[in-house]
Amino acid sequence: MCNKDDTNFTHDDCHYDKLVEKKMNELFSFFFDSNTKMRIEWFESLNKSTPSGGIVLVGDSITQEFCIHEMLFNNRLPISNRGIGGDTAKGILNRIGCSIIELNPSIVFLLIGTNDMADINYTMKSLVDTIEEIVRKSFEKLPNVTFYILSVLPVNSGIDSATVGKRTNEEIKILNDEINNLAKRNNAHYIDIFTLLKDNDGNLRNELTRDGLHLNPQGYRIFLDAIAPYL
Repeated sequence: MCNKDDTNFTHDDCHYDKLVEKKMNELFSFFFDSNTKMRIEWFESLNKSTPSGGIVLVGDSITQEFCIHEMLFNNRLPISNRGIGGDTAKGILNRIGCSIIELNPSIVFLLIGTNDMADINYTMKSLVDTIEEIVRKSFEKLPNVTFYILSVLPVNSGIDSATVGKRTNEEIKILNDEINNLAKRNNAHYIDIFTLLKDNDGNLRNELTRDGLHLNPQGYRIFLDAIAPYL
């Protein structure tokens, strides 16, 4: 990207960089919107044959990539995965009907927030408010549901700084405190996975991730062990 302190900087360079960034954002939005539409259509179809009273996991790519059914070998728990790669809290709020309400679950696990933090318009207050609205709307329609909010996971920029982007563990820890507080305010439950995945420096442990942001199978084993007592 252009840097005004660079002696080789020109306005043409900066204009070109901004155009590239804009085109990349437009391309990402196109593929994300297409994928989201396809996933929602798939969810709506699956919901027609999904029994009520089950368990639903809702979130972004970290949830989508969680192969919980295979990891719970021979387990007959009715679990629905409603993760969409690249999704945000606002995205889940918009699809709360097909991803939570229509399933009429007894238990919900929500993991969201890391993509919100990467957005240029991100504010912690807006994210926390949106998560709180997801919880409140869920309870309005499902007063007997047990709702778990999982902590946002740590990151490790030393593995892939481009993927991690502007996310920092310091900011994530503050966000998780806010999520814990909103859970308490709304009769929901908070599960701290951040602490289980971090190293001594507060980063996502190298052996648990493929890119500093997403988990690998070893990371998902810790994830599963953390939520298993609540299934």
